[in-house]
Amino acid sequence: MRKWYRNTKIGTKYRIALVGTILLFLVAAGIVCYESYQIRKNLETVERLDQINELVTEMTNTFNTKDIRVADFVITKWVAFYSEAEQLTTELESLADQITPLLQEKEQIELMKEIRDNFALHHDVFVNGIYPAIQSTNNAAALEERSLARDIRLETVEMLDELLKMTEADNLHALEQTELKQNQSMIVLIISIVVATVFGGLLLLFINRGVKRNLSKVVSVANEIANGNLQVLDLDYVYKDEIGQLSQSINTMKSNLNTMITHLSYVSNRVFDKSKELTEFADELQSGGEQIAATMEELSSGSEEQAQSANNLFEQTKHYLDTIAAVVYQTEETKQLSENMITITNKGNKNMDTTVGQMKVIHEKIDQSFEGLKGLDEKIKNISSLTSVIKEIAEQTNLLALNASIEAARAGEHGKGFAVVANEVRKLAVQVKASVKDISGILIDIQEESDSVLTSLEEGYLLVRNGTEQMHITEATFDDMLVIIEEVGKQISTMTETLYEVIENSQTIGASIETIAAVSEQSTAGIEETTATVQQANGYMEKIHSNAVELEQESEKLKEVMKKFTI
Repeated sequence: MRKWYRNTKIGTKYRIALVGTILLFLVAAGIVCYESYQIRKNLETVERLDQINELVTEMTNTFNTKDIRVADFVITKWVAFYSEAEQLTTELESLADQITPLLQEKEQIELMKEIRDNFALHHDVFVNGIYPAIQSTNNAAALEERSLARDIRLETVEMLDELLKMTEADNLHALEQTELKQNQSMIVLIISIVVATVFGGLLLLFINRGVKRNLSKVVSVANEIANGNLQVLDLDYVYKDEIGQLSQSINTMKSNLNTMITHLSYVSNRVFDKSKELTEFADELQSGGEQIAATMEELSSGSEEQAQSANNLFEQTKHYLDTIAAVVYQTEETKQLSENMITITNKGNKNMDTTVGQMKVIHEKIDQSFEGLKGLDEKIKNISSLTSVIKEIAEQTNLLALNASIEAARAGEHGKGFAVVANEVRKLAVQVKASVKDISGILIDIQEESDSVLTSLEEGYLLVRNGTEQMHITEATFDDMLVIIEEVGKQISTMTETLYEVIENSQTIGASIETIAAVSEQSTAGIEETTATVQQANGYMEKIHSNAVELEQESEKLKEVMKKFTI
């Protein structure tokens, strides 16, 4: 049993103590619950007996009231008292029905049965004895029956008093039992709490004592190891609880620490020696790196100057090429303009030829129109002479018509038709005369317009002739301009071809300069990158040197720390 306890985990030990304490409290709680149940049953009994006492008291009062109503009925012969007595009988039966289920004692049940029999007997005397005697006015018989009913009442009341005394005695006993159970419950609860507390405390004290004693040994060994004493004896606690596991871990840790410290001591010596060598190498590398960095800076400066000169030359060449390109562009535009001018001049020359031809045609047409207008003027003059003849004919016709009218008037009835015709002829002659007058006015206007047009044609004829001569002069000028512009175009084409050759050669030069500048820039960038790498390497060398120094210092510290351990 002791071995099992030693191998049991600490948590399980504490759980056993806790479970034991809880079980004791549960036992105490069970006892208290049982006592509480008994108290509740006693209180239910008290409540039941109180209810019986109330019902018995009410039944006694009701039965006495009924007997009084029976006496009143015998004395007064009033039916109302009879009805009230019947109602009270019903109430007594109801109260008896309520009390009977509440009774548990055999003696009380038998007594209640006798009381109910007396109720029935009393009611029978009232209904079958007193009531018929009152109905038959037999007062002597009624009084005799009343005396019997009174005796039954007295006997029944005594029984009710006896039943009430029984229930009161039972009630008092139940109250005494309830108080007793309460006191017992309190005592049991106090004892259970005390026992559970004492048992749990003793069990925890026993467990803590063993745990504390073994833990003190473990802590003592751990403190020795922490102070550097690795020659302390191993813990001999070999059980399987947490303390045993911790003891095994402490022993293993001590053994591992011993091995590790031994190895660390050897390694620290090696690290110290190697750190010295590393410091020397770092010093040499740092010195060489500084010389390389200085040389690379000089190369970088020369490369930057070369790249700057190449860039300047490239920019000047580029500007020169831009200028030539602008000249070529303008020359191309001039060439295009000269070609356009030649085209326009050719078109102008052709248009001039066409215009000269058209001017000749216009000259001929105007000449023909001038001759036609002259003929038209002669014909208008001839028409004017014809209108004069027509006017004279119209006047003669008018006179003839007037004479015919006069002759027709002389002829009387036979000349009426002729008179009408003569009258119409006269009207027609008048109209012709008026028309001739209008035609004469129109002809005069036409002749005036014809004269004006003729004058204008003469002036236009002169202008067309002068314009034709000027056109011939302009045509000759266009021919001269065409020759000159074609010569200028040839010169511009020659100059453009020459400039294109210059641009091609300049572009080759610019490409070479650009290549030189790019190579210089690449060289500069490479030198700068190399310089940066060398500087970075110098920085690493400085860090390596400082780390080597720190490593040497830490090795010294580690050796000092190793001296604190006793192996």
